[in-house]
Amino acid sequence: MATLSEAAETFRGLSGAAASFFEFTQRYPGEAWELASQAGFPDWLPPGHSLTLQPWPTFVGGEKLREMRRATIEAVQLVKHVPERVFGNDAQEIARFYGLESAALAAHMLAPPNGIAEGFARCDLIDSAEGFKCLEVNASARIGGWDVSFWADLYRRTPRIAEFLAEQGLEISYVDTLEVMFSHIVWHSTQRGLGNEGSLNIAVLVNTDLAQANARAEGHFNAVLREILRERGLEGRVWIGAYPDLRVAGGVPHHRDGARVHAVVEYTDAMTPPEIYRCFKAGTVSLYGGPISHILSDKRNLALLSTLRDSDVFDGEERDLIRAHVPWSRLVLPEGQTGPGWVAAPAFGDLLAGRERLVLKKGLSFKGQDVIIGARTAPQDWEQALRNALAEGNWMVQEHVASRPYLYYHRERGPSPHEVVWGTFSFGSTFGGEFLRMMAEGLGEGIVSFAHGATKGFVFPVG
Repeated sequence: MATLSEAAETFRGLSGAAASFFEFTQRYPGEAWELASQAGFPDWLPPGHSLTLQPWPTFVGGEKLREMRRATIEAVQLVKHVPERVFGNDAQEIARFYGLESAALAAHMLAPPNGIAEGFARCDLIDSAEGFKCLEVNASARIGGWDVSFWADLYRRTPRIAEFLAEQGLEISYVDTLEVMFSHIVWHSTQRGLGNEGSLNIAVLVNTDLAQANARAEGHFNAVLREILRERGLEGRVWIGAYPDLRVAGGVPHHRDGARVHAVVEYTDAMTPPEIYRCFKAGTVSLYGGPISHILSDKRNLALLSTLRDSDVFDGEERDLIRAHVPWSRLVLPEGQTGPGWVAAPAFGDLLAGRERLVLKKGLSFKGQDVIIGARTAPQDWEQALRNALAEGNWMVQEHVASRPYLYYHRERGPSPHEVVWGTFSFGSTFGGEFLRMMAEGLGEGIVSFAHGATKGFVFPVG
């Protein structure tokens, strides 16, 4: 467990503003830090969400900010290179490794356009003693981050934080993830020749059971998109709905009200309908998400990068990037079996012996599920988990990467050392904002997720 002074030192190192805020908190020992209420906020935001936010703001600047943004883009690009670098775009091998139904399907997915270069992603980064390490890359359109402007306003309106900002002459700024996303979609879609008729419409698709509630956010989404389109001399709008709201006529997607749809964002776990995918392949719609996400979001990609780091699969610069950002990771395979490119796996006995320093992860799993931390697992349970992973064939192990301790406020413990996961976004090769998940040390069974009680924060860039 870290000491308060160690965690405070790390927090102060985020920026000069962070150091000043820490000193500000020392003037109010025993303060019950709470954010302002959500009164007046749109009804589509989760009610009471402010209670799950971290009451202390996070001001990041200088090399720390640049390092975090570099690590995001570099880690995502490494993962996007896996099909080509590791598999040589071999459809048969790709289908086998990722569990696709056929090589023909894999070949069709990889044939351009394939959605790889322009795809969205969210990294989970840990600020370790050796710099930012990427624990996983969720390379899909289900990445969120669209509400930062409202929560930034909540911090501004909180009296104690407003007092600090006034004293320091600071403004709370942020990267608006929704704005970056729409800017990327408009740029990329017009590059593909879409929107030539003077309008560009976007469908953001969610799960059917959530469509009615999420549609209440359309006003905000359209206000952001309208400004981006205006700068390009375009018109258009965004709908929030589900796939049943779309129709294909003449090889072109339309909304149920009859309007042409130029771009589809899959914020849903529904499969891409074949008729929409055919439109994407024919160039009549941009698709963000799609089947390629099944390949790129597999956590085992990091095991491939790590294992092949020093091979001639990668050039010198790529090897350095893997060394800098990817923790030691390996596939879990039966003895004698190898992965693509003759990737070897650790022996079962070594995995048993390494329990206290390893984390077991399923390749495709989300929200902290199917993550087993060896140090918090009884030896007999660890052995059984490994045997199950071997039987399923789609798991990996990764060295446990410890977060540098950060001092944040806990509503029951007061100022306490926290573990922090940096959730960072990219759109294509453009950095798209970030949020933080933080958990007081000793809670959550070592998994820093909202499902385990983590609080959420945002990065406010300074200087």
